[in-house]
Formats: sequence, C-alpha cells, structure tokens
Amino acid sequence: PLAQANVNFLGGKITFDTLGNIKVVGNAEFAKDVSVGGVLSAKDIAVGRADVPQIISDTEVIATGSSGLVMLLAGKTELKVNNEKATADSLIFVTPKTEADLPIYIKTQSDGQFTVGIKVEQTYDTKFNFLIVN
Repeated sequence: PLAQANVNFLGGKITFDTLGNIKVVGNAEFAKDVSVGGVLSAKDIAVGRADVPQIISDTEVIATGSSGLVMLLAGKTELKVNNEKATADSLIFVTPKTEADLPIYIKTQSDGQFTVGIKVEQTYDTKFNFLIVN
C-alpha cells in the first residue's frame, strides 16, 4: 500500500518498517538457503564440526564439514584433505593445535580438496583445525 507506517505483528515481535527492513525479536529458522546481497553481521557464528575425518593414507584424509580437526603425521611434510566444501576460491584457515617449529600453510587448493604443508618434517604429529569459508 502506501508505506506510511511500520507494520507490527505479535505485539511488536516482528516489525516491517517503511524502508523494507524486518526486525524479529525471537529466533528464525530456515528450511532452505539464505542469500544476503549486502553485509552479513552477527554477534556470534556457530559452525558445525563434522565427524572424525576418514583416514585414506598417512598423507590423505576425507573431511566432510566446513570445519574440522586433522593431523599431519610426524615425518610428513603435507596432508591432502579431501572436502567437497573446498573450492579453488575458498578462504581456508588453518590453526595449529600442537606447538610447531615452523608455520603450516595451504600448499595447494582446488575444487574438492586442499593440501596443508610444512617446510620441514617434524618429529611429532601436528594437529590443526581448519575452517573453509565460501
């Protein structure tokens, strides 16, 4: 209609203002995807961690979540992580959970996988978290 005033529902718990903004006092749940054309801001973000990665070999695992905990074994300089959420353009963050003499880094990445590397073999296993952002 004329957009002359805000529209409130449920005693003001849901408000549509004259500029098209929506304010919801309670939680929202969506059965499908949500797209944001502008900036997404949040006080907190909860990212689900997938199950324990499936070990393929000493240098390769399958991890299914957008975040997880994996381990680069002692004596190895890289670990390939197969993950359908990874793309060539993903931002992939790795954070060591074990003290390491050298930094770990993303050596390669492509659709469906990324490889984490360290320059020199370590004498101990190096656990690290990863987070894939698309």
